[in-house]
Amino acid sequence: MAQFCSPDLLSAAPVTRLLQAARQNIENRDFQKLIDICEALEFENSAFPTPDLPQSTIYATLLGAYLIVNDLYLPRHRNSARFLRKRIIQHYKVEADIPEELNAIWGAGAALWNRSFAKAYAVLDTCAWSADIRPVMAILRGM
Repeated sequence: MAQFCSPDLLSAAPVTRLLQAARQNIENRDFQKLIDICEALEFENSAFPTPDLPQSTIYATLLGAYLIVNDLYLPRHRNSARFLRKRIIQHYKVEADIPEELNAIWGAGAALWNRSFAKAYAVLDTCAWSADIRPVMAILRGM
């Protein structure tokens, strides 16, 4: 695990500090660090939920980052997005309860997996992304 995601940092730093680091990595386009932070946030928020950070925001950012690093095709990351999708379904228990934004990101990822680029761009262009995920989706759209 990367240095900034060590257990010492997670226990010592408030979630807001990790969120700031995540935003900084989006700005810097350092998606591997973003993935590491989001994975740490997912674990931390699952164990100790906080109202300041909805799990759906973590999931959306992480899923978007997986798609940006080409999780669908590169051997190093293969299946991370699919395993995250399974965790999302487990978290919400009922697929109908999954937020529309998460389903839209998954829809774009599924279209990319099937190499249906027009469909992926249509999803990326038509969804009204929340302020938290908008920068990640704009980067994915620009790739």
